[in-house]
Amino acid sequence: VRALGTFLRFEATLPARIREAAILVAAVEQQNAFIWDTHQHVAREAGLSDNEIQSIGSGLALTEELSDVRRVVQAVVHSRSVDQDLFNRISARYSVPSAVELVTLAAFYRMMAGLGAAFDSALPGAAPPPWAAG
Repeated sequence: VRALGTFLRFEATLPARIREAAILVAAVEQQNAFIWDTHQHVAREAGLSDNEIQSIGSGLALTEELSDVRRVVQAVVHSRSVDQDLFNRISARYSVPSAVELVTLAAFYRMMAGLGAAFDSALPGAAPPPWAAG
């Protein structure tokens, strides 16, 4: 598991900005505060703006590129197939290997969120995640 996570985070071809957006979407979709808190800072370093991070966290509109990422992650974490047209857009935008990496990344963070929920993991002193504001 660790080897797969290391590959997806540090050796894969998917751009870091897109990788971190996908991880944040996975956190939101599964309401996993641990993943959200640990990756929102990395997402900024990877090039996501505060506005983009806020929009991901609040479910607000995103650019077409990030909306496609959101749809891929939503499909995977909710056990649905990824629409072929959507997969083709992601493949054309990045590459086929990167599109496969995005799907795998979503599945990986689905598993990580499940593990975190099973052990009720939380970060002491972390700010409430955006979905908890309402």
